[in-house]
Amino acid sequence: MRTDLNIVFWGSPHVAKEILESLDNEEFNITGVVSQPARPFGRKRIMTETPVAQYALDNDIPCITPELMDDEMAEQLSSWDPDVFVVIAYGRIIPMEILLIPRLAPINVHYSLLPRFRGASPITFALWNGQEETGITLIEMNEKLDSGDILFQKSIKIHSDESYSQLEMRLTELAKSALHSTLLKLEDYIECRVSQDHSQCCYTTLLDREDGRINWLRPATEIANHIRAFSDWPVAFSFLAGREIKFIHSTVCKTEGDFFPGQILSLGKDHFEVGTGKGSIAVHEVKPFGKAAMAARDFINGKNIDIGDILTMTDPAKRSEMPQLDGCEKFDRITLHHTNTFNDSRKSDEEIIQQVTALHLKRGWDSIGYHFLIGRDGKIFNGRFPVDPGAHVKGENQGNLGIALIGDFDLDLPSARQIDSLLTLVRNLKEMATIKGIFSHGELARSGKTSCPGAMTDVLMRYINAPL
Repeated sequence: MRTDLNIVFWGSPHVAKEILESLDNEEFNITGVVSQPARPFGRKRIMTETPVAQYALDNDIPCITPELMDDEMAEQLSSWDPDVFVVIAYGRIIPMEILLIPRLAPINVHYSLLPRFRGASPITFALWNGQEETGITLIEMNEKLDSGDILFQKSIKIHSDESYSQLEMRLTELAKSALHSTLLKLEDYIECRVSQDHSQCCYTTLLDREDGRINWLRPATEIANHIRAFSDWPVAFSFLAGREIKFIHSTVCKTEGDFFPGQILSLGKDHFEVGTGKGSIAVHEVKPFGKAAMAARDFINGKNIDIGDILTMTDPAKRSEMPQLDGCEKFDRITLHHTNTFNDSRKSDEEIIQQVTALHLKRGWDSIGYHFLIGRDGKIFNGRFPVDPGAHVKGENQGNLGIALIGDFDLDLPSARQIDSLLTLVRNLKEMATIKGIFSHGELARSGKTSCPGAMTDVLMRYINAPL
C-alpha cells in the first residue's frame, strides 16, 4: 500500500481489470480510470462497457471513456493530480502531450521481454514462434510503441504444452506482484531505469481471423505452436468435408516422417493424428462448425472423422474460379514453377506478372513462359495459355504446361489459398488423359532440363501426386 501516490489507471480488457482490482485491493490511491468506450457486443449487439470501465463504475472510481484525446480529456486527467499513469492493454496509442501529465512517469506493463515482441500480441507471438521463455516488462512510456526505458523485467519459462490463456494467467499474476513492488519504490526504479537495446527489437501485429488458418505443409512443431498460440482468439481452423473445424488443443505426435499433409493418420482413444509437412500432430480438442468445443474422443465417437480423411486449408465452395481448360489436351506433362526472383510484398500479383513477362520477352520469348500463374490469395491468372510452345524448360518445351506460384516461398511456404487453388487446377488437368506426368522445377533442375533451381516446389509434390 502507498497512499501518497496518485495513480490514473489505463486499460480495457479482462487482464487489465485483474490488475486494476489487485491495485484497488492493496489500497493504492487510484484517482481515476481511463478505458475504451462501450461497444456493441454479442448477437444482440448490446452496448457493453469494457471490463476495466465496468469495474470502475461498480467500485465508484472516477472513469472516463473518451473517443478523442483532446484538451477536455487532458483537463480531466490533470484534475486527478496524477503522480503516475499505469497503462496495460488500453488499446490506443497515447500522445506525448498526454504522457507528460503525471508528475513522475507514465508506466506501461507489457507481456514480453522487451525489446522482443513489441506491439499488440506479445503472448500469441511468443507461443507461435516456439519461444522457451517470456516474461513481463515495466517501461517508462515515450512517444514510440513499447520502446521506453525499462524499470523492471522478469522472465518465466513457457511450458511445452501451455495454451494462450494459461500463459496469460501466469503473466498476469507476475505483473501484479511486479507492479506492486515497483510502485512502492517508484522513484528508485525511475532513477535506475535502463534503455532498451533497440537493435534487438521485433514487432507483433494485430491479429485477424485469417491468421488462424492452418497451413498443413508446415512442420508438426510449428502447427502445434500455432494452435496453442491461437487457442483464445482467433482460433486455428481448417476444413473437413467442406465444413470449418477449429482446433483448440494439440500436441506434437511425431517430429519426423513423410506424411501427406492434412491427412488423418490414426484415431486414438483421446486424440486423432494428422499428418503435416514434417511429422504429425495429435489433436485433443476441437470445435466443429455450429457446435460447442468438444474432446477429440467425443468427436471421433460421433463418427465425424475417419482414417484417410483430408483436412483442407480453404472452403471448397469458396475457392477461386477455375479457368477454362479447353485446349489443354495438347499438353502431356505439367511443370510446377515459382516467381520468387520477383517477389516484393509491396507489389501486387499483377505487377509481379508484368515483371516476369518483361524478363521472358527480353530472353526472346513471344510471351510469358507460364500458362497459368496462381496469386498469393489463390487467384488464377492466365499466362501464355493457350499459346504454344510450352513453359520455359530447356529443350523439351513442346507439350509442357507450366504453372507458377507467385511469392517468395524459398523463405516461406505458399499460402493456404495458393495451395488449394493449385490442387484444384492440377486435379482438373489430371482428368485429361493426355497428361502423363507432373514435375517440380526442382526435379527438372536436378535432371539438367532447367537452370532455375525451384527446389521449394518439391514439398508440394506429395499433395499433387496423392491419390485423392
